[in-house]
Amino acid sequence: MNEIQFRHEHRQRGVTLEGAAMTKVFIQALEGPPDDLIAFTGKSERDIRVRWLVANETSHGEKGHSMDGPWAKNTDKDDHNGVFLKRSQNWPSGAIGNIDEVHLIYISDGTQFPNEFATGKLHFAPSLTDRVTFDTLSNDPSIAVRSSGNISIFFLAFRLEKIGRALRRQIASAIDVNALADLWSQAATAASAIIPRGMHGHDWGKHEKVQVNPSVPPLTLLCPPQNTFAHDLATNIQRQCVHAKITVALTGTYRNWREMTEAWKQGQGDMVIASWHHRTFQPDDPDRYLNALFHSSGGANWGKYGAVDSILKNKEHEKAVKQIKWDVPIAPLVYWNRFSAYRTGLGLELEAGALPKDRLVNVKI
Repeated sequence: MNEIQFRHEHRQRGVTLEGAAMTKVFIQALEGPPDDLIAFTGKSERDIRVRWLVANETSHGEKGHSMDGPWAKNTDKDDHNGVFLKRSQNWPSGAIGNIDEVHLIYISDGTQFPNEFATGKLHFAPSLTDRVTFDTLSNDPSIAVRSSGNISIFFLAFRLEKIGRALRRQIASAIDVNALADLWSQAATAASAIIPRGMHGHDWGKHEKVQVNPSVPPLTLLCPPQNTFAHDLATNIQRQCVHAKITVALTGTYRNWREMTEAWKQGQGDMVIASWHHRTFQPDDPDRYLNALFHSSGGANWGKYGAVDSILKNKEHEKAVKQIKWDVPIAPLVYWNRFSAYRTGLGLELEAGALPKDRLVNVKI
């Protein structure tokens, strides 16, 4: 029970708060089960940094050294509803924080956020996924909406073994990225080049228009979950391709990104809308970005493109971009600015980063 629920229930029962022991609970939205539960139990400094829920930086020494698992899984709770944490035996005696539990509740549909905030069931939503929810929460005086400084991009990834270079170039040239950015102008800007704006090399890889080939076979695009900005991107791309005489069918009814990712891994779909997010970046060095998206071992290399591995190893970035521009393993769509939301008036101090598991920097309740 969080503080809001406690006060509401006891007020209804006519019980005063004097002398009552309140369990302080921090509640965050989570799309689905984490790949690694250790990431959420404070075993290391990676991921969500739940350690900040325990105490401030000074209680852990210089630069906030990580603790050895201050949080443990609460086995009394149902795993189907979320990840529920409570203080473990490793809770540091000198910690000055007083949060007793952390609830990471599964909310796969971001349109539920306004209601969950209004009823006191949610403190923090690390990523707003659709424009309507963004508008609703932005106009709510009890909610703070914050943008996250980051380098993020949505892109169209191709199944390279099925879609040849010429067709990839044709599809990329058929997409009006400015129109895509207009779908959510507060959060998106047109991705007219391979490398994001603000990073060295942005002007190296702008796509060029190509001649339309009227004999393009029908293609399938895995459809992102509804009520998300990525879903809006998919439906708009479908409409744009019609004008270029390219038939694109949206396929699949996926409840979340994980389901869509698994479908792609199993060989479904010719194209998929994917994304890459990085909390911090060096504007003068696109190395990490290029390796993530275009090296064969890169975590965002959805099409398993491998033509520039040796070039990237030698850090010949401009040469790599020239090859990528010719091959078009992906079509950049929009550069993305993430937004988080949290309840005000509860003593929360939040500074959101960009990674889904490393966005929560500080909380005090």
